[in-house]
Amino acid sequence: MCNISVTKKHSKDEVLKVREYLWGDGDDKILEENSFNPYDIILVSDCVLPKLFPMDTLVDSIKTMSGPHSVTYLSYEDRYYPEYNAKERFMELANEKGLEVRIVRKEEMDETYQCSDIEIWEVSWK
Repeated sequence: MCNISVTKKHSKDEVLKVREYLWGDGDDKILEENSFNPYDIILVSDCVLPKLFPMDTLVDSIKTMSGPHSVTYLSYEDRYYPEYNAKERFMELANEKGLEVRIVRKEEMDETYQCSDIEIWEVSWK
């Protein structure tokens, strides 16, 4: 919450709303609050883990919380999962929900923040 407090101090003319959210849990409640508007930017880190988190509800939540002008950034580390390829499955689920996934090229990123086994995905509405 410290980052939020600092940001609010420097954003006097803008309204910032931040809240905890567990995907798939309470979508209806968030949508009803104050005539919900889609988020401009959604950040998802280290959450494409089929052993721990259901990907279908993650994709559903990205679609629910975003809009035609939103962009979602995900960090993805390729990990072995015996039942299916998590990257391919996420792409399939996103496509079924009308979302487009683009892998951000290394040339677009600062060298300091690159890691050979982690990709950044940019997700937006088709």
